[in-house]
Amino acid sequence: MRSARFNSRKKIIVFVRALRQKFVANSKIGRLFKLTWKTNPDIIDILTTAKCNSMCYDCSQMCRQAPSIERISTGQVKKFIKESIKANRKWKKIVISGGESILEDNCLEILDLLLEYQKKHNPRVKLVLLTNNRGNKVQELLKQVPKGIEVLGSNKTSSFNPSFVSINAAPCDNPKYKNANYEAGCRLTHDCGGAINKNGYYVCSTASAIDRVLKLNLAKKSLPEPNEQFLKQRQMLCRYCGYFLHSDNYLEKGYQSKSWQKTIRAYRGHPNQHKKP
Repeated sequence: MRSARFNSRKKIIVFVRALRQKFVANSKIGRLFKLTWKTNPDIIDILTTAKCNSMCYDCSQMCRQAPSIERISTGQVKKFIKESIKANRKWKKIVISGGESILEDNCLEILDLLLEYQKKHNPRVKLVLLTNNRGNKVQELLKQVPKGIEVLGSNKTSSFNPSFVSINAAPCDNPKYKNANYEAGCRLTHDCGGAINKNGYYVCSTASAIDRVLKLNLAKKSLPEPNEQFLKQRQMLCRYCGYFLHSDNYLEKGYQSKSWQKTIRAYRGHPNQHKKP
């Protein structure tokens, strides 16, 4: 009975969020007044790697759909920390994610760098490592995570997750979204903040993956101002993002609309796509 009540409550929340997204991004009033979701200036996601052992269908980082060996270097993390100190940017939360970050050989070094930054410059910042907890190797490596890092595990046991949004359902392929205000973004940028990967800074973590696959090179190369809303990235990348449609966008496993089918075929057709430069 308790589970049924929880599921009913979840469905109501999803329905309300879907209506709100539709109103902000694709209603006449939303387009007229250019309503937007604001990028949260207090949270940033450090996307360390596209390597993953789970390879989930509809992965928002497209680890399964468009694999990559890209990873962020410790030097780039040092640069992010240096920029944050210089700008006196007091992050409230820094998330370390991937892919599966703990599988990268520089992950523990990155965690140590962030702990040093926390200790010397921002003692109130929360440091969170995301993990899928899947497999013996991941679980053994997680034992080496230093104290002070909150480990948040999704405990995946399958590559199919029914709650995942169909990330490759491109709004630009949907006639109903022909005149949508893509600069509106979605609630993820408000809830989860911006992101940084090896290429630079993005409005959100999913935008970084879309840019990686589309090769538009829209990353900002230096730390953005707290009020930065990444309007160009939103205009160019949100039109390809399933989150933008609205939060109840659950289609069949591994769904790809026509734009993504073409793009991913071309991406996988590159003979050097997965080789080291």
